[in-house]
Amino acid sequence: MASAYYSAVLKNLPNAKHVFDRFHIVKLMLAIAYYLKEDLGQIWQQPNKTIAGRFLKDWCARARASGIKVLQTMANTLEGHRTGILNWYDFPIPRHAWTRMPCCDNGRGARPLIRPRGHLLP
Repeated sequence: MASAYYSAVLKNLPNAKHVFDRFHIVKLMLAIAYYLKEDLGQIWQQPNKTIAGRFLKDWCARARASGIKVLQTMANTLEGHRTGILNWYDFPIPRHAWTRMPCCDNGRGARPLIRPRGHLLP
């Protein structure tokens, strides 16, 4: 699927039937999705809100150009939440503040804080 290889085949084998197998098509789509996913995390690494806004706009354009419907939908969702995403630069919340909520400690999760016999958990 590399353009150089495909051009060489067209030039040297003009009457050949060209077949693209599923593996290489899926591999290409997964590579595009993976690199866009990795790149998306860079929004929060930008030096300021203005540059982050440009980065987000560029990311959404690349996601739309990918031709992958899920990424195109994601781009629409991100642009719909653009203000909230970029507001992080005005109110940066450290990652540890939202990843370790007290309700989730000790495996309690959303379960009630009452034991079967009615005793409160410590």
